[in-house]
Amino acid sequence: MTVGVPEPVASTTVMVTDTIAVEFASEDSVIYELESTPDLLDTNNWAGTGAFVVGNGTNRFLFDPETFSTNKNYRVHERIEVVP
Repeated sequence: MTVGVPEPVASTTVMVTDTIAVEFASEDSVIYELESTPDLLDTNNWAGTGAFVVGNGTNRFLFDPETFSTNKNYRVHERIEVVP
């Protein structure tokens, strides 16, 4: 079985005192992960931040558990697994 890599989810970034929050529209029972990279030109350099959330059909937020850095670029990645 071949599984394709899902496209990044459209999102809005909000800065909250030394942290970063990314808001996005979620789908019910889908798992989302916040990823970051220092270099947008290197498409293979995305790494998970350790922040996950399960979608519920509303806008959700993901926060970078590390401190904010101007050297990071963020995206929300839709995980393959779905919560039953």
